[in-house]
Amino acid sequence: MAEEKSRPIRTVSGILVATAVSKILGLVRQMLFAARFGDSAEAVAIDTASTVPLTVFDLLFASAIVGCFIPVFAAAKAESEARARRFASSFLAAVGSLTVLISVLGIVLARPLVSLLSPALSPETARLSADLLRLMMPTVVLSGLVFTFTGLLQSYSLFFLPAAVSSLSNLLLIVCLAFLKNPDEAGVRTLAVVYTASWGVQVLFLLIPALRKKLVPDVSPSLRNPDLLNAFSRAPAVLVGSWLLPVGLWLSTRFASLVSEEAITAYHYGYHIFLILGGVLVYAVCNFVFPRFSALLSAGKREEMQSALDRSLVAALLLTLPVAAGAFVLAEPIVKICYQRGAFSEELAGETAGVLAVLALAIPFYAVTEVLTRALFAAGKARACAVSSLVAIAGCTLSNVISARFSHRLLFVSLSFLAALVLSALALGVVARMRFGLRASLVRRALVAVSGGVLSGLFMKILLPIAGRIVPENGFIGNFLLSALVFCAGFVVYSIWFIVWRPAFRETGRQ
Repeated sequence: MAEEKSRPIRTVSGILVATAVSKILGLVRQMLFAARFGDSAEAVAIDTASTVPLTVFDLLFASAIVGCFIPVFAAAKAESEARARRFASSFLAAVGSLTVLISVLGIVLARPLVSLLSPALSPETARLSADLLRLMMPTVVLSGLVFTFTGLLQSYSLFFLPAAVSSLSNLLLIVCLAFLKNPDEAGVRTLAVVYTASWGVQVLFLLIPALRKKLVPDVSPSLRNPDLLNAFSRAPAVLVGSWLLPVGLWLSTRFASLVSEEAITAYHYGYHIFLILGGVLVYAVCNFVFPRFSALLSAGKREEMQSALDRSLVAALLLTLPVAAGAFVLAEPIVKICYQRGAFSEELAGETAGVLAVLALAIPFYAVTEVLTRALFAAGKARACAVSSLVAIAGCTLSNVISARFSHRLLFVSLSFLAALVLSALALGVVARMRFGLRASLVRRALVAVSGGVLSGLFMKILLPIAGRIVPENGFIGNFLLSALVFCAGFVVYSIWFIVWRPAFRETGRQ
């Protein structure tokens, strides 16, 4: 029994470590990129170009692979392995065909896509961005394969490698940036080629364990497979339900371009730290719980599903709140630690810190949104997720349009994205309450966690100027020691708060 209870903890811990290593390497990659390119035209061009395939894939495929493949595969596997393999084979063929088509269209329409994303780019920057996009568009195909094999491996409770595999691509890009001689057009083209190749490396490393464990579908695919048609019937609502982040990034890039070209890079630098801080914590939980949600609902275990959802929401809040508080208070030294060297200027650091401070507040809402979305996807309530996503996107668009009419400032672009995540979390919370119920113990635990996060943030805010007199902000070491001192002290306060209220987290299932 003790072994069974500790297994989920070990699994989530393994995913957390693997994801953390990957995100740290991603940060190192971004640090090298910032030092080499700063906010140059080449940086703007590749930021814009890389956004297109990522956004296109996220809009059209990523959520469908996760939200449709895993629940349908779990149901098929519950009946027989043969049925599950037929479905996986057909799904892989369909995704491969569609991503190839999208990739070809993206290469042909590269220039219009760049103009649609960043209409205010100079002609030279737009030309370079379109050239880079043509080199990077095949990542749509490769990422489709990566996500499909990830879903397949996770369905067999193989979580560690899918969480760790992106470390390989980050290592390739780090090596490329380390040996890149000149941060010019030729250098950025080389970086784009290596970026595409890095996705190919991920495909190979996911394919190897799938082959060894004989998980790769070995039957003839059929586009008329009943399970495939079932998955595709879910796809439209699932897709729209996961549009918030990719559409939010697209809107932020577009409206940042109206501020200035340099604002695009400042937003992307801050957004990257937000994804690292939030992604490590959120996906460690979500990648583990989603297959479990699907399995519990397929087995009709409603009470166990409700308990699993409650624990997942509380865990997501407990993990993200102190990090959000720390990133909000320490945004400026964090940005200086990560980026301020080489071509990365003091002015750019200030702009990026402003973006990060706002996006830090979005991390808990991001966590709640991701957990609730996966629970509703598993329950077949993708349409409700779609409505929630559209409401949040509409709020983000309206906020950006209004702020752009009165003030072209990057701060309002970040605030618009924060507002979208708040709207999304609230809307999904209402739907989840209707579908799964809402336990009083969950509300108490959430309030305790939020109160601890606020208290920790206030303590860090008060401590920061005092600590600044002891540890002056001077270079990498000074900023690192300052951030470590303030955050550790804030985390101690958060931990004491949690210990005091620990009995509330031991309650089991009382309404």
